Amino acid sequence: MTSIAIAVADATPPQESHALVSAPSISGSVTQPTTAAQELNFVRPLAGLPGLSKFVLAPFDHTGVLFTLTSLTVGGPQLFVVTPETFFPTFSPKISGAATTDLGLPCAPATGEAQAQMFVVLTLGDNLAEHTANLSAPILVNPGTGNCIQVVLEDEQYSVRTPLMVS
Repeated sequence: MTSIAIAVADATPPQESHALVSAPSISGSVTQPTTAAQELNFVRPLAGLPGLSKFVLAPFDHTGVLFTLTSLTVGGPQLFVVTPETFFPTFSPKISGAATTDLGLPCAPATGEAQAQMFVVLTLGDNLAEHTANLSAPILVNPGTGNCIQVVLEDEQYSVRTPLMVS
């Protein structure tokens, strides 16, 4: 199961009440993702998908690199996601304490870090060179409960359309 240690940053909860959490650290390394399908419950809907909270995360193939995130709502969308370290090994955003609290992620007393899975949504182009990842809004998953949240990062170094391949 994919897990990442999250160093919780001190932050005040977002002032607006909308589907995404405004976030101000992720540290540690990520292990291999799960190979079994997992039902996920977004505690707040994904950006642009109001009213959809129940999804299934499943490996797309036997390689364990590409995953589908499929809405359980009939006719709902199917997204492609990857763990960020697959293509962006240095991706290490700061995540607010509010996000980890919303997911019910306990912090380890010795390290102050919480364990979570992290995925980024892909936009698929006509070929691999045109595929992009949304690094500005990763999805955090509590592997113990299946609760998840999309975290909007305020750091402008992360883009919603980061190329997977550098030419």
